[in-house]
Amino acid sequence: MNTKLLKQKILDLAIRGKLTQQLKSDGTAADLLKEICDRTQEKTSLRAKRGNPSPQTIIPLDKNEAPFEIPANWEWVRLGDLCKASSGKTPSTSQKEFWNGNVLWVTSKDVKQKYIDSTQICLSDLGASSMQLYPPKTMIIVGRSGILRHSLPVAILKKSATVNQDLKALVFKDNRIVEFIYAVIKGMEQHLLHEYKKAGTTVDNLNFDLFLTAPIPLPPLAEQQRIVAKIEEAFAEIDAIEKNKELLKTHIKQTRQKILDLAIHGKLVPQNKSDEPASVLLERITRDNPHYEKIEDEPFEIPENWAWCRLRNLSESIQYGYNAPAKDSGRIKMVRISDIHENEVEWDSVPYCDIDDKEIQTYLLKKNDILFARTGGTVGKSFIVSNLPEDAVYAGYLIRTRYGKNANAQYMKYFMESNLYWEQLRDGCIATAQPNCNGKTLGKMQIPLPPLNEQSRIVAKIEELFSTLDQMERNLV
Repeated sequence: MNTKLLKQKILDLAIRGKLTQQLKSDGTAADLLKEICDRTQEKTSLRAKRGNPSPQTIIPLDKNEAPFEIPANWEWVRLGDLCKASSGKTPSTSQKEFWNGNVLWVTSKDVKQKYIDSTQICLSDLGASSMQLYPPKTMIIVGRSGILRHSLPVAILKKSATVNQDLKALVFKDNRIVEFIYAVIKGMEQHLLHEYKKAGTTVDNLNFDLFLTAPIPLPPLAEQQRIVAKIEEAFAEIDAIEKNKELLKTHIKQTRQKILDLAIHGKLVPQNKSDEPASVLLERITRDNPHYEKIEDEPFEIPENWAWCRLRNLSESIQYGYNAPAKDSGRIKMVRISDIHENEVEWDSVPYCDIDDKEIQTYLLKKNDILFARTGGTVGKSFIVSNLPEDAVYAGYLIRTRYGKNANAQYMKYFMESNLYWEQLRDGCIATAQPNCNGKTLGKMQIPLPPLNEQSRIVAKIEELFSTLDQMERNLV
């Protein structure tokens, strides 16, 4: 379930008058507009006494020219007829006495939720003295380019606040309509961004003067209140679903680790007495290896027919990658760290490199090779080669291990996703600005080794269980 799209659908139904029923007892939006004008009459008279022009009557728009159809008792009005807009400013940053007080100062970073009742930065009374203090129910809209990409950040003040120069403050003639207008702006977000973007800009930059001419659908007040209540009810249910989705994703991740943990402890599948013990396999592998080192301090207890060993005892080779510039064309493709995403190589993006024919065999990838990222943010991440559409070598920031018939490569890959692997990797990583590990770190890894036949059974069981978890995750989208 795409909860974001579901919320957008609810808003779309709301602003078209299809989320709640229309009731005759509500009256009409025309009645509401008249009431709004009447409620401002006292302010109008005061402005007239001061020599200021009185506000014009709000005249509804022709419904035939509106963006979409609305109920008969609704009206289309221009946003600027319902509110007055102004901008904020930033006090001098060199005047320390202007800052760190108790007056809220809203910036674009604060306009992320529906309501604003606190800010990251506050002004002192002195700093705010030359600024307009906007009352609660003022709507704040981000107007600066570079922030307006695919959304129009908008929020409602719950406390009085000042705003900075990147924001527009909308003070409405009637605070009772603010909640519904907020829903309208969010519901028409993409339309508003498209229609009222400044001409000649490559980024979304709102033409605010034009934005205030935007047609807004307006229901009677009673229906507005029902719509807002219905939206909040529906959104609360969707948020609960989303929270449960995130919780389930966490549980799925933890379950994967638990499965891997059981696997490397010898508790995922039954042991078979007819299996050749891992000690015999290990003896055969290390018979002629003068550097073989028996592990004395075992990390945890494993079944009797398992054995502890180091990765270098199992791997046929631990090989660093080939260093060469990436090219659009060349002798052969060269897989880099950046070409590997979600355990897949994006072969279309893999570049070429120039390499002598005599060196190709040293770096040529084969099925079941395992590559490691040895530096950067993905250090320690592993990838098993399962698909080779064409010959390829691998780049210098990768390390390759190869196992042949000595170990099940997929079992090794699952070990490299376990907590035991990551604990050892962290202990062996070189702490620099760019963390990195080397072949020695990998070679020293302690691995619980099952009999070869049991490795295959473990892999099959993990894949069966992971397939079920994958399906659960797909259903969460």
